[in-house]
Parts: sequence; structure tokens; C-alpha cells
Amino acid sequence: MIKKIFINSFVFLMFSFNIKGQDSIVKKNYHVVGVGSQMVFPIERIFNTNFNSLTYNQPAYSFFYRYFFPFTQGKSVTSANLYVTYRSAASEINVISSGGSSHYQDRLKMCRFDLGLSRFAVLGKRRCFQIGGGFGLGGLIYSSGSLKENLYKVNVYGNFEMNQRFTISKKSYLLIGTKSQLESADGFGYRLGISETVFVAYMFR
Repeated sequence: MIKKIFINSFVFLMFSFNIKGQDSIVKKNYHVVGVGSQMVFPIERIFNTNFNSLTYNQPAYSFFYRYFFPFTQGKSVTSANLYVTYRSAASEINVISSGGSSHYQDRLKMCRFDLGLSRFAVLGKRRCFQIGGGFGLGGLIYSSGSLKENLYKVNVYGNFEMNQRFTISKKSYLLIGTKSQLESADGFGYRLGISETVFVAYMFR
């Protein structure tokens, strides 16, 4: 079942619908570079008598590169994405056992990368509004702090995004948008995390 869902999702992302439409960027591939300000929601976990918390300093920062596959005469487009995200956080672990209690506290810094695919519906009279989502897989590039061994090396995510395109010239555009992301946690036994990113980017060919 999981294999079938993955295959269907991959096919949806990779192949365009052949619906006719008017667009000034039809059949052209584009590059996008951008930067975002990211809010990462704090996460806590209580397991028996143990209490773990990870509180992120706001905002985090996200840098990304995106490659739009050639636009087709349709209402959807696919992109390949590379994200690099820098976060810092305060971590706290309280462990209570028969031998007493232990308390660990530290500040963590981490930098992660993510590789993925996104699919967007292209809407509006001039096809300037995009809305869609995607998924990806990433890893830990850098971390510091005495509790950094509690961070996961690999992470996965799924996101929902919308952005508006503004024309600069015939070959370049300004993108402003937001991205909501459901992601595997950074570490400490947590399962899921949520982040919200507001970004600005330059699109060109």
C-alpha cells in the first residue's frame, strides 16, 4: 500500500497535465534562488516520568535553490528543490529514576539540507499564482552543543506552498510566498515537527 502511494505521488509530480492555457513562460525551464524566515514550533515529549523539551529560537533561516522543469501548456508545473536550513534551540531533558533525578540543559545549533520534488497548480489570468506541495528527504550538515548526539542524521518532510510571481523582465521574476511544512523531528525521540516559512526569491533563466 505504501509502495503504491509513493509510486502514484512520484508519477503525479513528474508528469504534467496537458491542459491548454496562455502563459508567457510556456516551454522554458527556470532557476529560482531565495531566502526565507522560518518559525519552528516548540515540541515537548513526556514519557513516563521523563520530560524532554526543545524550544527553538525564532526565527530560523532557510536558503533554497529550485529548478522548474520546462513549463508546459497546462495548469501545473513540477520543480526539484534544495533547501538549507539553519536553526538554534534550547534543549532540556529531565530524567527521574530510582537512583535520583538528572537534568541536562544546553543550547543547540544545527544546519540541515533537504532534497525534494514539488508540484504546483498555476492559476490566475496571467498564470502568476502557484499553489501546491511536495515531499523530500534530507540530512544533518552541521551541529554543535553537548547534546548534539541526540539529533537525527536523516529527516523527511511534506509541505504545502503558495506563491505569487511578479514580472521583472522577460526572463526574470520576483516570487513571494509561504510554505507550511510537516517534518520529522530534529531529534530527542520526537516524531513530528511543524514549521512555517515566509520567503522571497528571484526566478530567472
